[in-house]
Amino acid sequence: MNMRWWLVLGMVGALGLVAVPVLAQPGIGFGPGFGPGSGGPAATGQPISLAQAETIARQAVAQWGSPDLAVAHIMEFSNNFYVAVKDKATGQGAFELLINRYTGFVHPEPQSMMWNTEYGGMIGFQGSWGFGRGMMGRGFGPGMMGPGFRGVAPAGTTPLTLAQATAQAQQFLDAQLPGAKTSDAIAFPGYYTFDVDRSGKPVGMLSVNASTGQVWYHVWHGTFVQEKDLK
Repeated sequence: MNMRWWLVLGMVGALGLVAVPVLAQPGIGFGPGFGPGSGGPAATGQPISLAQAETIARQAVAQWGSPDLAVAHIMEFSNNFYVAVKDKATGQGAFELLINRYTGFVHPEPQSMMWNTEYGGMIGFQGSWGFGRGMMGRGFGPGMMGPGFRGVAPAGTTPLTLAQATAQAQQFLDAQLPGAKTSDAIAFPGYYTFDVDRSGKPVGMLSVNASTGQVWYHVWHGTFVQEKDLK
């Protein structure tokens, strides 16, 4: 078995070990969570800066080899940097990345790997910070990671509109995080990702599956530090 498939199996095993049970409400639940140190060595030493994270993100996206992909937004949290990558041709979101604050290790956001109907089956790793195309193959398809975590929308379903996804997200917040509100939203292939605010300040993020309405709160970020829009 070559190193590529050891990485694949290791990723699947890690996800299974840190899975969080689905909540009781129909169609709403936490998906598998990533802890503070996931995606690379344990946090030690001085964290990298936002500027360094931006450079790493641009290098990682450049490895994809598409002139239409660009880093659009970076958010720094206590556990990691969140990166939104957009398609310049359409203006829509393409996929999402996480960068380890201490090692610079880059890996896909969980929901982007498992819900993304365009890029989800092609997101993978290349080296300690690199980000490549095709390394994970197309193994992350319907049902592989459990109910609701599908890479392809079920036949005959009508995707949720942004307004419907916003309502679903707010229903979740009202039940689980009273006082929190949805904020900025980005549409990605197969799902939406929202900032979560409280008292007008970011406190987290969540995603809504456009096919199932399932809500996946990002339990892996930690405390919000700062953010930057990129051109």
